[in-house]
Amino acid sequence: MGEIRWRIVAIVPAIFLLTGGLSYCPLSEPAHLKANNKYVATHGKKSAIVEATSTNNPASGDVLIMGGAATSQASEPLVEFFDPATKKFASAGFQGGTAGFTAVEFASPPLAGKILLAAGLSGTASFSTQGVVTFNTAVPTSAQLYNYSAGSLTTTGSLIDGRSFATTTLLQNGKVLITGGFDKNGNPLASAELYDPSTGTVSLTGTMVSPRGMHTATLLSDGTALLVGGVNDTKGDTVGTAEIYAPTPGKFTSTQGKLPEGLAAHTATMLLTGKVLIAGGFNFNAPYKFDNSVAAAALYDPTTQQFNLPAGFPVTARAMHTATLLNDGTVLLAGGLSGTEVRKQEGATFELVGADQGGVLNSAEIYDPASSKFTCVGGGTSNCKGSMANARAGHSATIFASGAVLLAGGLGAKTSTVNKKVAPLPLATAELYDPSNGKFTAMANMNSQHAFHSALLLR
Repeated sequence: MGEIRWRIVAIVPAIFLLTGGLSYCPLSEPAHLKANNKYVATHGKKSAIVEATSTNNPASGDVLIMGGAATSQASEPLVEFFDPATKKFASAGFQGGTAGFTAVEFASPPLAGKILLAAGLSGTASFSTQGVVTFNTAVPTSAQLYNYSAGSLTTTGSLIDGRSFATTTLLQNGKVLITGGFDKNGNPLASAELYDPSTGTVSLTGTMVSPRGMHTATLLSDGTALLVGGVNDTKGDTVGTAEIYAPTPGKFTSTQGKLPEGLAAHTATMLLTGKVLIAGGFNFNAPYKFDNSVAAAALYDPTTQQFNLPAGFPVTARAMHTATLLNDGTVLLAGGLSGTEVRKQEGATFELVGADQGGVLNSAEIYDPASSKFTCVGGGTSNCKGSMANARAGHSATIFASGAVLLAGGLGAKTSTVNKKVAPLPLATAELYDPSNGKFTAMANMNSQHAFHSALLLR
């Protein structure tokens, strides 16, 4: 287990300097279920019994909030759920999950109604008012299945490679594709794995064209998966390349075109037309050079495998934001980080040597495929004003059948009046976006802070 420390002058590196051996994992270490609805979570030689009462189990239509980082609990905050009828959060009765792990819900047998938790950041984190974030990390390979209706957690096939900031994609054949990420030394991975729900096992599948972490993976209508951008070396350089994974024969091939610039921590949203909108992100260069959040956008056309520029670009440069496809076919971009910073890397210590006043955003904008342009929520095409209830980045955004979007948790920031450094601040706040009037309304707080967590609308 190693230690990684960030010293933050602007909020940007609190999220992005994650290439020094970080990993993320599902709800804790391997767990053993008990018949009385308790489980034993094992951490090395120590174990703890955690209650999970059936009366607190979520139901279909609720939003499940799992894992993340919190200031009061460096890892494993409460598992909780949002009930859209009461517009309140309730605890599921136990703790679990650390920053950055991913979750996939199965819709068909044999695992219908269960959630695969795989890969993720493992260890503890501390958040200092002096602008220092420290992670004590390990790289687990364990994976779990969570049955939310029963409140149970069981182990399943382990990953072959421990990895952080990877992607997980539920394929049309029912298997889960896990790609890229960073190993324990911060090296981007080119390996990929498949989780088979019928056997509960994991196997390697092909080799990616390029190693990449903090990239995106999007399931296309033909059953293939599109991988875009990411960091591809230990210096933090970003790439604009993309590749396609074909389940048959289980291989990766480069797309015909690529992005105009390298991006990481961007978003990829498949539109109703089948094209994929790439928006925002960071453009990294080697240490001692500027790393920018950018107002970038591109449209990927699966028929030509080319990236084309839209008629307009995002109004605000943002990264670590969310992008949600709304019921009318438009896309909501919300929150994120904006700014430029210079960073210095020495081993596992990251320190800014200069930064501007960029920070966490409380603005949002809409992309309209009909015009291929972006406009600020509330109107306007320049200088989006704060329309959200809270500034947040590294949050979750979940859309309901009604079209409303729940934004939960994430990382806010507070600037010290003494040293002007920005202290990261995991949030317990949540808000609901109503597309009918374009307004964000604050909801009751969550029971725990969650940043870089997973959120799922339960089927």
